[in-house]
Amino acid sequence: MPVITVTLVDHTDSPQLIPLIQTHLEDILCDLLFSPSEAAVVNIRSTAIRPKDSEQDLVLHFVDNIANSYVAANMPGPPISTEDGGVTRPRQDKTGSEFYKFPTDQNGKPLGQFKAIGYAKVAAHEAMHNVTRLDNSKLHPQGGIAGKPPNLPVNDANRKAFQAGLGNIPKQLL
Repeated sequence: MPVITVTLVDHTDSPQLIPLIQTHLEDILCDLLFSPSEAAVVNIRSTAIRPKDSEQDLVLHFVDNIANSYVAANMPGPPISTEDGGVTRPRQDKTGSEFYKFPTDQNGKPLGQFKAIGYAKVAAHEAMHNVTRLDNSKLHPQGGIAGKPPNLPVNDANRKAFQAGLGNIPKQLL
């Protein structure tokens, strides 16, 4: 039975929005884990504090914007592209993923807030990068939740890639 434990870390002080995102994200992850032969289990929770390493498989940080990037602050690297709704930074020792409450377009112009389902799609997309360890050139052509922008429904290529990575999820940025 495919099982994943996901922690959403809220750096935005959005107590009303997080449960809505969480509900949609759980549905998308269940679809990614779908198998006609066995049930999938997604354990998802949110917290405003740093989780313990042993309590989850996947950690997704929800931050205000790129300027307040938790990943960039803790895992320095190349600048994050202004039009990205989230980022995943893989390293040998750990991987960090985040998505933004206030995304921008390619010129840095604010796009406003998304609906909860929009945030959940971006979070699931970053979860795909995290679990599969695939870069943009290999993940985005799959379309569906892996596409740019991420779209529903989840497709079979998304399921295959996500499920293949489940047994080797990297250590997470906490």
